[in-house]
Amino acid sequence: MAKELTFKINSSMLVVFTAGLLLGLLVGFWSPWTENGPVKTVSLEGSATIEVEPDEFVYYPTIQVEGSTQQAAKEVAQNKGQQLANSITELGLDDSQLDSSLDVYQSYNRNGQTGTWSGYYRLTITAKSQEQSESVYQVLLKNSDVSSGVDPYSQLSEEKRKEVENEARSQAIADARVKAEQSAANLGKKLGDVVTVEDQSGFGVFPYATIDTLEANASTEEAPRYYSGTQDVTFTVKAVFEIK
Repeated sequence: MAKELTFKINSSMLVVFTAGLLLGLLVGFWSPWTENGPVKTVSLEGSATIEVEPDEFVYYPTIQVEGSTQQAAKEVAQNKGQQLANSITELGLDDSQLDSSLDVYQSYNRNGQTGTWSGYYRLTITAKSQEQSESVYQVLLKNSDVSSGVDPYSQLSEEKRKEVENEARSQAIADARVKAEQSAANLGKKLGDVVTVEDQSGFGVFPYATIDTLEANASTEEAPRYYSGTQDVTFTVKAVFEIK
């Protein structure tokens, strides 16, 4: 009976010892009382404004014609449109800078069908420089077949957009760091490394070219010039920094 009792006591002690050992190892790895707790951060927005001069100018001229039949309207629109396209490429633009479309619809008025057809030739022209753009503008302004789309709007080329965006992003991050340093100082802390940077705004909207307000007369020899000018564009980022 004594031997059986001794065995039971030793087994209980073994269980307690094993549990304590496992708990000790677990707590040792966990170390909840160490000073390496969650990283404290500060999040701020930074912005940069850059004066941008567009390097591309896009036109959407439209030629509208009427025809007694669908085919007649199509042929007239196509011929006039091709003549316009030829006059643009003669300025030195290549085919990659032009894109065209042709649509023909039956004409209607309040009483229904008119018995005629309307042809629309639409041309998209992308000029790659200020000089090239002005030449295109002069041709369009003096072409009596062009019913709309003479005024250009300006934009940044993909190459220039990336260049300006990278520059603006760097300045915006620097602006965010200055603000974060001030915030950390106000809290009696020091600023650490940047954790994340997220773009808040970019260059999705481009500046439009402006047209000189002088009235144009198609019969005059000298058409008014237009000026694209420059525009301030703001880029914003959200940056998260460690504080110590």
